[in-house]
Amino acid sequence: MKAILISIIVSIPIVYILLLLSRIFKELGHLIMYRVLFKDDNYKITVGFGKNLLQTKRWSIRGIPILSKITYGDKFQKGTYKSMVTHISGALGTIVYLICLLPLLYLVKKKPELISIMDTNILPMAILRTVQIVIFTLYFTIIPLQIQFFPGGGYLSDGVHVINDIKNIKGQKETEENI
Repeated sequence: MKAILISIIVSIPIVYILLLLSRIFKELGHLIMYRVLFKDDNYKITVGFGKNLLQTKRWSIRGIPILSKITYGDKFQKGTYKSMVTHISGALGTIVYLICLLPLLYLVKKKPELISIMDTNILPMAILRTVQIVIFTLYFTIIPLQIQFFPGGGYLSDGVHVINDIKNIKGQKETEENI
């Protein structure tokens, strides 16, 4: 029983760090495309919600690493192909993160004894559950989803932004054809 309790206590910070890294990779996906396409260095990234744990000029890491958000600078143009690619790249950043976890998944599946603590399988299960949670959050990034009651003014998924970009691009094309 003591070994199980120790495994649970050790696995909690590991799951926390893995979830935090997944949100950071997502926002880095957005950031890289924003910097490449809009050639702008003006942005602010908030990872998580709740109490601030770390604050810099451009980054804010908060206590609960579930939601994340990037605020773009003045050069960002909504409703363009560049905007659409920038919004899609958040999901691509999460996919890159999952690819980076493949070696860890291999260890969990093929050699769980290498990362078990005191002959228990709770830590490998915690890592697998974290990967499942990251895949689940990837769905909520892609699917058009708007939730009003989340902290910080609610949650708009990247899917909503992509659909709005497509509508604006389509509207611009129709306006150009009518002229």
